[in-house]
Amino acid sequence: MGCSAERTPLRSGVGRDPLPGPAGRSVPRPRLVARLSAGVLGPLTVLVGPPGSGKTALLREWALTGGAPGPVAWVTCDGGAPGNGAYGSGAEPPGLFWHRVARALSAAGVAVPDRDGTAAPGTGPVPGRPQDCLLPVARLAEGLAARGAPVVLVLDGFPTEAGSPCAAGVLSLLAHAGPALRLVVAARGDPPLHLHRHRLAGGLTELRTGALAFDDQEATALLALHGTALPRRAVASLTRRTEGWAAGLSLAARAMARQPDPERYAAQFSGADEEVVGYVVEEVLDGRPAQVRRLLLTTSVLDRVNAALADAVAGGRAGRHFTALVRENAFLEASGQGWYRYHRTIGEALRKRLDEERPGRAAGPHRRAAAWLGDHGLLADAVRHALAADDRPYAHRLIVHHLAIGQVLGLTAGRLPRGLLAATARPPVTGPLTPADDSTETALVTAASALADGDVPACAAALAHAAGALAGPATDGPAANGTSLGGPAADGDRMLRNRLAYAVIRTQLERYRDPAAAPAAADDARRLLALLPREALADRPELRALVSLVRGSAELRRGRPAAAESALTAGLKAAGAAGNGALRRDCLIELALLAAVRGRFRAAAELAATAQRPPLPVCSPADHSHAALQAVRAWTGLAGAGPPAARNGLPRGGDEDRAREPAVALSRRELDVLAHLARTLTTEEIAAELQLSANTVKTHLKSVYRKLCVTRRSAAVRRARELGLLPPQP
Repeated sequence: MGCSAERTPLRSGVGRDPLPGPAGRSVPRPRLVARLSAGVLGPLTVLVGPPGSGKTALLREWALTGGAPGPVAWVTCDGGAPGNGAYGSGAEPPGLFWHRVARALSAAGVAVPDRDGTAAPGTGPVPGRPQDCLLPVARLAEGLAARGAPVVLVLDGFPTEAGSPCAAGVLSLLAHAGPALRLVVAARGDPPLHLHRHRLAGGLTELRTGALAFDDQEATALLALHGTALPRRAVASLTRRTEGWAAGLSLAARAMARQPDPERYAAQFSGADEEVVGYVVEEVLDGRPAQVRRLLLTTSVLDRVNAALADAVAGGRAGRHFTALVRENAFLEASGQGWYRYHRTIGEALRKRLDEERPGRAAGPHRRAAAWLGDHGLLADAVRHALAADDRPYAHRLIVHHLAIGQVLGLTAGRLPRGLLAATARPPVTGPLTPADDSTETALVTAASALADGDVPACAAALAHAAGALAGPATDGPAANGTSLGGPAADGDRMLRNRLAYAVIRTQLERYRDPAAAPAAADDARRLLALLPREALADRPELRALVSLVRGSAELRRGRPAAAESALTAGLKAAGAAGNGALRRDCLIELALLAAVRGRFRAAAELAATAQRPPLPVCSPADHSHAALQAVRAWTGLAGAGPPAARNGLPRGGDEDRAREPAVALSRRELDVLAHLARTLTTEEIAAELQLSANTVKTHLKSVYRKLCVTRRSAAVRRARELGLLPPQP
C-alpha cells in the first residue's frame, strides 16, 4: 500500500507544507465540515463513498478551517485503488505504512519513542514483514498514550481488504493509544475496523455516500466555478440524476462550459457520457482481475442485486467475488435484506462500457436475471428484464406462469406497472395457435391488458385468438410444482395455467358483456384453481375473489342463499387480501341483497352503507352491482331500516325494470301454491284446487321455503308479501 505523509497545520491553519487534495477552487461545504468537527471529538470518524465523491476535498476544507481539536497528521494511502490487494499481492509492505504514519505524527508534534524508549522522529528502520508491524504500532501507541492533548490522524484512501496487516495494526492502535488519538478514515468502502463495535459503543461518526452527495445549492456553486449557470429546475434535475455525485457534477460542468446550449446538455447528461465512462473505467474497472471486471459489467444491468443473483447473472466464478466487492466499494449501496444497487451514474457508465466491449450481448445477463427473478417470485423485475432482453414472449410466459393475470386485469392493489404492461401488450399474431406456442400467452396478456383499459372488443378478439390452442383437455391432477418454464415435464402445468388465465379473463369479460355467461366461466376457473398446488395460489387471492363473487351472485339469483352466502363471504375475504376495493364493494352489495331477500333489512342497510363508505370506490351506474345496490336501498327504505331518502331511491330509467325483478325466482306453479298458501288452505286442499297430488304440493312447498329462506307457512307468506310476490295483506 503506497502512502505519502503530509504535514498539515495545527489549529491556526497556518503551515509551510501544502495539504493534499484537488488543485484550484472548491465548493465550501460548511454543513459537512461541522459534522466532521463534531465527529473528531470522539475516537473514530469514517467517510465512505465511491471514487469522486469529494472525501479528500472535504477533509482538506475541514483541516484548513481549524476545526480539529489538536494537530492533524495526514497520511494519503493508495490502497483503495482498484487492483491493490492485501499485503503479499503487489502492495508495499505494511512496515512502510507504519513508518510513514510515525513520520506524519512526529511532524505534527507527537513524540514517538524509538527502540530504546527515547523520543525519536519516527525515521528509524523500515520493517518489511507483517509481524514487524507490531513494534512500530506499540511504540506509536505508547507515545500517544503518554500525550495529554488530542491529535488527529487522517488516513485518506485507506484500503478495505479484510484481514490486512495494516487494518489489524490500526485496530491495535485504536485500542491502546488512549483518548488522545482521534482517527479519521476515508475509504471507498467500509474499512475493516470493527465499525459495528464502535457504532454500538457510541464512538463512531459516519459520513456515507448520501451525506457526501451535493445538494442543489452546492451543485449550483460547483457549476458557477466552471462559469455555467442553469435555471433552478435544471440544476435540481441534474443533481437528482447524478445523485449528487461530485465527480459526475464536475464532469458535467466542464462539458457544459463548452456547449452552446448548456441547459439542453444538462437535460441529456447521464452516466453514458464519454467523460463519465472514461472516469469510471479508470477509477473502477482498470486494474481489476478479469472475473471482477466481468462481475461489475454484467451485474450493472440490474436495478438491484444480491449475491445469489450476481452469481446467476455473472456465471462461472465471478459471482463469488460479490461479497468482497460490496465491502470494498461504496458505489454498491445497501438497500436492505442483502440487496444492493449501483450508484445511478456509475451504473449507467458501466452499462455503457458493457455495450462498448460486448455489443449486443447484454441480452444474456438480462435473460438470466429474468429467469432467476421469476423463480424467486420477483415478477415485475423479471418481466422488466425479459423486456430489456427484447424477449416479449418470455415476459408474457412469466406473467401467465406466475398466475399474475389478475394483476394485468387490475384485480390487485399492487399491479404490474402500467408502463411495463404497455411494453408487453401487442396485437396477437394471426393464424392458428398451438398449446406450446408462445403467442398463446401473448394473446392472453393482450386480452387482459385490453380489458383493463376498458376495450371490450379488443379483449374479446385476443381471447378468441387464444381459444383454439386451449381447446384440449385440462390436466386431471395436481400440476407440476417446478419453477422452470420449459421442458416436457412442464407442458401439462403450462397448459393448465394458460387455461386458468383464459377462464379468469373470460369471467371478467362476461361481467361487462354478458353477465348471464359469467357464472359458467367462473365455474371453469374454480375447477382449474382446484388443480393447482395450494402454495401456487397463496399470494393470488384476487383470482379467488373474482370467482367467488361471480359464483355467489349467481347462487343468490338461483335461490340458493346458503351457497351464495358461503361464496360471497369467501370472496369478501379474498378481495380484502388482494386489496381490491371494487371487488370488496361488490361482495358487500351482494351480501346486502342476500340479507334483504332474507328479510334482514337492518343488516342489509348496514352492509350497503359499508359498501359505499371510503376507501371503497363509489358505485356508479356503469358498475355491475349498481342495480342491486338500488334494489337494496329501496327495500330497506320501504321496510324502515334505511334512511328516509331510500324511499325515493327507487331506480330510474334502464335500471328500473332490473330492480323490479324479484331477487328470488319462483316458478309459475310455485307462485300458484304460494297464493293458495296465503288463503290458509291445507296441503290436501291446495292439491285438490290445483289438481295435483299431495306429494307434488309438498315438493313445491319445500322449494318455496328454500328460496325464501324460511321454514314455516306463515313466514313464507310474510316474506312473499315483503318481496312483492303476493299482494299486501288487506
